[in-house]
Amino acid sequence: GVTTYDDDVAARDTQKYYRVRALRAGDTKYSGYDSTVNNFTAPADPTMGVITISGATGSSVPWTDNSSSENTFRIERRAQDEASFTDIAGDTTSPYIDSGLTAEKKYFYRIRAHNTDQSVYSGYSAEDSIQMVPAVPTNLQCLPTGDVTGNVAVHLLWDVSSIKHTGIKIERSNDDAAWATVTTTAAGITEYEDS
Repeated sequence: GVTTYDDDVAARDTQKYYRVRALRAGDTKYSGYDSTVNNFTAPADPTMGVITISGATGSSVPWTDNSSSENTFRIERRAQDEASFTDIAGDTTSPYIDSGLTAEKKYFYRIRAHNTDQSVYSGYSAEDSIQMVPAVPTNLQCLPTGDVTGNVAVHLLWDVSSIKHTGIKIERSNDDAAWATVTTTAAGITEYEDS
């Protein structure tokens, strides 16, 4: 009367074939076999690497492939203000470059292997996250100033109204190649006079 059985197959990336036949215990007679079926176990879970910044608005999402049977990897992302992950890409090359992200926002990622031929997925990798860099200050202006004694200075102005930051780093160069730090301001400062 039993019509189901759970076969605990521990090995990932393996395919098993099954067949069944009926037994009559009284005279040890077996029926013939029905059709053969097969089942492919899920690929091994990938291992998440360390996510890094890629350009001004991108992230580089690496992983280690621990499977021998996947065709691709599904990358999922969740922003800090979102409740659930969204599938953003299928890729076979690590790292995946995720672009067009919002400055200063934190993003979370997870990955799973996918065998498209058998329509099976691995479990998810551990999650990792990255905080995007602040937005670029805008409208930089450089205005020469002076006084009656001949002292010369340069007055710098910029806009940071949309930037969450703790300060602005000002650098100066004589040749647009070698740069040196002049000062780092406090948060909210939008001008500086370099004398």
